[in-house]
Amino acid sequence: MFYFKQLICDPIRISSTSGTPIVLILASDCNIICQSGVIHTPCSDHSPIYCTRKATKLSIGSHNNATLRSLKNYSKMNFQTSLLSVDWNPVLICEDVNEAWERFKHLSVSVIDNIAPVKQLSGMQTCRKVTYRAS
Repeated sequence: MFYFKQLICDPIRISSTSGTPIVLILASDCNIICQSGVIHTPCSDHSPIYCTRKATKLSIGSHNNATLRSLKNYSKMNFQTSLLSVDWNPVLICEDVNEAWERFKHLSVSVIDNIAPVKQLSGMQTCRKVTYRAS
């Protein structure tokens, strides 16, 4: 009926005896997904996952404002290397889950901001043709 496809097939929790994919990222249209995957890190027995979606085209002649991240200099390898170079100890030592989440979010967003800075586009700038290529 809906024809969803599971995007994460790699195990995200790896132990000495097993590895299991225990998360779901489902897509009904895989053409709108740029990439997805698992980043294996030594800081937890659960590896973080990611999924990036292609931007949608805006209607021609409309005057819309858009906030987007510039992926001009993005590379999957740089993103993974940057995440691995972060000191996650401030998150790991938290006893309060809300404080740990805030610290995790701050560290994650700072990595994303370095790799894909936020840009504001307004008016006709948002209607330019953008070409995507899969990597």
